[in-house]
Amino acid sequence: MLFGNKETIMARKDENRKFPAYLNKKEGKWRNNCIASIKSFLELTTGCKKMERIEEYTPIAEKYFSEDRDHADDLIQWKKNSGLAPKTLQVYLSCVKEFLKSGGIVLDDDDLKDLKKAFRGGEEVIEDAPDKAQIRSFLEHCDVRMKAITYLASSTGLRMGEITSLTEKNFDYDLRMITIFADDSKNKKGRVTFYTKEAEKALNEWIRGKGKYIADKNKVLASFTTVDRTTKDDGRIFPYDQTGLNRVWNRIVKKAGMDKKNKLGFQIFHPHALRQYFSTQMRKQGCPDTFVEALLGHAGYLPTYTRYSKQEKLELYDQYSSALVIGKADDVQRTVNALAEKAEEQNGKVRQLEIEKETLIQRVQDLEKRQQERDLTIARMDAQEYTPEDIRKAIAILKVMQNKKTI
Repeated sequence: MLFGNKETIMARKDENRKFPAYLNKKEGKWRNNCIASIKSFLELTTGCKKMERIEEYTPIAEKYFSEDRDHADDLIQWKKNSGLAPKTLQVYLSCVKEFLKSGGIVLDDDDLKDLKKAFRGGEEVIEDAPDKAQIRSFLEHCDVRMKAITYLASSTGLRMGEITSLTEKNFDYDLRMITIFADDSKNKKGRVTFYTKEAEKALNEWIRGKGKYIADKNKVLASFTTVDRTTKDDGRIFPYDQTGLNRVWNRIVKKAGMDKKNKLGFQIFHPHALRQYFSTQMRKQGCPDTFVEALLGHAGYLPTYTRYSKQEKLELYDQYSSALVIGKADDVQRTVNALAEKAEEQNGKVRQLEIEKETLIQRVQDLEKRQQERDLTIARMDAQEYTPEDIRKAIAILKVMQNKKTI
């Protein structure tokens, strides 16, 4: 309820429209909910005193946005201490998430999962990582952009927000290495990770066609809307925001018939599932847990491999990364068929060599027998124990030997 005369109330409403900017589009009850939720959130998370006008919270909000904070934990603690009814909390949560977004804070999949668990009573669902067949089914409906993102995410363990922040400076193409700088990391800790040759192929295909892809998409957008929704090539490898990519992801999942949800309402095949795939496959292959955790960027494990050179890390990665290769179903079958044909060809060559070996052995034995007969005849002639028949045999043998030499 608002108190005061008409002029005071109208002035207060005008002031409320100054902060934050997105509130200008809110009206009625929804606007009131947004204002109440922002006040509640900032009071509990920053410890500021309760104030009457939303305008007075502007410096508090600006300070909050400038600080290095765990925003998901702030939301969870706000939920625990707000004393609000569950239904009210659900409404307020939507408002506060929008408020955070207005300050450039977008929660990633890990954060959202923690939040949903906290706001639904802490129930947890253990999900299996996707298998290769599921990812191949998803890839069948992807364009060149989403293929590159999918292969990259599944072979590096990168978060989607980290992938959308990548520029040329993050890449060492010779080592197939990506450096995640501290500012772009969720825990503000830098690290390196690597990608497979399969991902390298998809990435190169995207980079080669990126300019044309963006131009074609922008042309289509311009043909049916006057609102500027065009994509600007801002130097990032994937110049898209995470929210937009999540929408594209959800469309592909639905098209592939993979849009099942668990009992908490989470979509089972979500972008974070590729990070789970990376972790699971590397461990199954026998990769040390500490190295997997370091590649994933979990802060406690990062110092373990600081003494390793980049080349040594790549070699360790390549030792286990064959488990990450996805391949298309038809590509896999073609590879199997090609290997089978090659094996059959090699077997045929081996059989031919065996035949040639037996022939050579027989020829050597024949030559040895004739040599023995020749030596015996010559010995008899030297001892003058030869007969006319011996002489004829000796002449015949010498002729045969001479013919063999000629051949």
